[in-house]
Amino acid sequence: MNANIAPGQPVNVALLGCGSVCSIYHAPALEQLAQSGIVRVAGIFDPDGEAVARLTERFPSARRMSLPDDLSGMDLAIVASPPAFHARQSIDALRAGVTVLCEKPMASSVKEGDAMIAAAAESRGLLAIALVRRFLPATQAVRSILANRMLGELRTVACFEGGPFRWPARSPSFFDRSQGGVFLDVGAHMLDLLVWWLGVPDGVDYEDDAMGGVEANCRFVLQYDSGIRVAGRLSRDWELPNRYLFDCAKGWMSWMPTEPESVQIGFHDTSFALGAELHDRTVSFGRPAAGRKSINFQQAFILQICNVVDAMHRRASLVASGADALKSLRLTHECYRLRKLMNMAWLTDIESATARAEAGRVP
Repeated sequence: MNANIAPGQPVNVALLGCGSVCSIYHAPALEQLAQSGIVRVAGIFDPDGEAVARLTERFPSARRMSLPDDLSGMDLAIVASPPAFHARQSIDALRAGVTVLCEKPMASSVKEGDAMIAAAAESRGLLAIALVRRFLPATQAVRSILANRMLGELRTVACFEGGPFRWPARSPSFFDRSQGGVFLDVGAHMLDLLVWWLGVPDGVDYEDDAMGGVEANCRFVLQYDSGIRVAGRLSRDWELPNRYLFDCAKGWMSWMPTEPESVQIGFHDTSFALGAELHDRTVSFGRPAAGRKSINFQQAFILQICNVVDAMHRRASLVASGADALKSLRLTHECYRLRKLMNMAWLTDIESATARAEAGRVP
């Protein structure tokens, strides 16, 4: 059990960052867990005073922290600040003996990610990364089906996610180079799932449309020595199918990120498909749908925090540790290192030459 927590007492949580991901997801999850006596939001930090004021209305007993390392009395720090601050704030918390749940991407560079893991090891602390999709029933089912080869050997994966940008960013800094583009944002979830399901690939190919700024569109191919080929595409400006399609020797499987509790399964010798709705058999099997407790993204955030609390009490292992996240972070930066400019046929020759020159300046 974490030495800072008395038996039967709620975990004191510090919120570092009051942006959209905190207000939309973390705060509602913490409100529900606080009602059950599992956690207590004890501190809030953000340089945006208005954002802090809105959050303290939800957690009136929380103190306004003057600095992100003002962690006296805290047990768990949820680092939801911009990615450029993830490493420093996480390392400070770990060195102060505080468990960390850090938003994705875990860091802006592999070097920073290594430093975060080193700080956790030196302090013997817990470092979890908010790769919340691992808590969805559908992603867990996909992992099990692939691991057990229920549809035969996997051959190819095609994954597409995107749409016109709708995230309620609070500042233009969201589009700074240090924050990365769509590949470091939504791509952090996509690559984590692919590595979680399939392991680290043996070869990569990557291209995007960054021309001195951050990418709005990208394509990548992951190649495995086993012959598996994964093709992915992400976009912030046009609607993609938002689907993961797995082609296997005996059939196929499809999952849509907007459907956290269902997958589709089909076979090559028939045009019919099975729509599989997933639920926890220990609590809901045989009950009518109206009485069944569903798992959506909000509840996945609750499960994520509960997993960290259970790990603090030594009742469970972390589902998404820093070491897990570092694998996909390394893959992300390997793709960036090998980046090529995406072909954009609508550009004139002069525009294409300028685009190539600007793309070459992207770090």
